[in-house]
Amino acid sequence: MASFLSYAWISTESPNNDPNLSQRELLSMFRSLDPQKLMDQEEYTQFQNLDDVVTVYRGVTSYNANNIKALSWTLNREVAEWFVHRYLGMDGYPRLVTDEEFLAVRLRRREQNTYAPCPSEIIPIRNKAVCALCGEKMTRDTKSHGRPRWRCKNPECGGSVYLDDSIILERVMQKLKVLAHSPEHIQLPKAAPVSTDALRIENELALCFNRADINPEYMKTLIMAAAAERYAGLNDPTPTHKLELLRQKLELEPESEETLWEVFESAVAQVRIGKGGEISLHQKDQKECAL
Repeated sequence: MASFLSYAWISTESPNNDPNLSQRELLSMFRSLDPQKLMDQEEYTQFQNLDDVVTVYRGVTSYNANNIKALSWTLNREVAEWFVHRYLGMDGYPRLVTDEEFLAVRLRRREQNTYAPCPSEIIPIRNKAVCALCGEKMTRDTKSHGRPRWRCKNPECGGSVYLDDSIILERVMQKLKVLAHSPEHIQLPKAAPVSTDALRIENELALCFNRADINPEYMKTLIMAAAAERYAGLNDPTPTHKLELLRQKLELEPESEETLWEVFESAVAQVRIGKGGEISLHQKDQKECAL
């Protein structure tokens, strides 16, 4: 279904205006499908690399310039302009608008396309970036002449800083190298506290042991229930094991790029970005990873 809808959408002239399908029906069809299955692998990779905020374009003329709820948009300004040009009688299409109308649209939309995909090495940082002022998530965009800007999503905070990708990457790597040379600072997951249900069952079990009329079957049931609750509360040993192996690896090659990114993925929960471009890395307990 997804592949058929995708093919039909990009192969049909003016699918927004199909008299057989309302816009609501089209939206319902798209929303019912897995977005990944609407794209091929190359398209999906590009989609994953998009910034949190992107600039999109739509080729419009005087008759549809205000239709901001249309479904067809593009990241490429030239593609949008092609759709405008063809209505001026170019490339074999009949003229539908005057030069004056076309110029008016051009003047209204003369902003330049400054979109640039988020580099793959910045994506892990973007996924963990938070505002150092309020703790809200930070987004990255390139709307100002292609310059990367990190902006706090909290409207009451308004934290924002222009920070080149090479600079933020360098600062993060510096912090990771400091942490890599002190692997003892990489914290292992803490043991989970005993659940209230386990404590309640164990208290009941202790009371039963002190009774004169012990019921063996009931005692057996309590023992099994207590063991099950204890087992359910055990930590997954996989993260702890991975961090132990990572610590050992750091003893051998603390500054290899592969190892540093392993440290980032395993030990870093947040990348805090300050208004002046300051960078700090923090673990899950909010403790700073590297000074």
